Amino acid sequence: MPEITLELDEPTTLPDELLIDRTRDGDMDAYAQLWVRHEASARGAVRGISNTLDPDDIVSEAFAGILSAIRSGGGPRGTFRPYMYAAIRNIAATSGSRPRDVQLDDINDFAHPTAADPSEAIADTTLLADALQTLPPRWRTLLWYIEVEGMKPRDVAPLLGMSPNAVAALLYRARLGLRRAWLTSAAKEPTANASGRATH
Repeated sequence: MPEITLELDEPTTLPDELLIDRTRDGDMDAYAQLWVRHEASARGAVRGISNTLDPDDIVSEAFAGILSAIRSGGGPRGTFRPYMYAAIRNIAATSGSRPRDVQLDDINDFAHPTAADPSEAIADTTLLADALQTLPPRWRTLLWYIEVEGMKPRDVAPLLGMSPNAVAALLYRARLGLRRAWLTSAAKEPTANASGRATH
């Protein structure tokens, strides 16, 4: 694949969704902005998956694959980063990566004698997934950036095309909406105890 070299005049504050649409229309500068915006997170994701993989190779392959998908009418819709993480995970999995070795001397560090019932964890995860699906896509995206990626509202603002204060206000509403949706899902369980968890 030929190497693409782009010069960026200045960083953009356009949201990912618009940059993706422009890339789909053939604007390579828009894709370069996505690359600059998300490359550091991509490298961090590769390092988090495996210390044996070369971040440069995996990131380059992921971005090339995403560009190809966008050009062919597929690829991410709306936000870029979750799609990018999925691409990195898939490439790492096919690159023969494996979990880090654990020394048997350290195995007790991972033992947890009072581990919770796995069915409770599954029920909680299912309730959360159901609740998330009822939220507007913008709220889900914001919650992903803040809660999963640990980003600050000021860092999310340019990704969503909003001011940091508007992001903070939207985050408040999204968290409140998620809380209400979770409680509604928990109330629909066949039998629920006072904590909202289903009893078995």
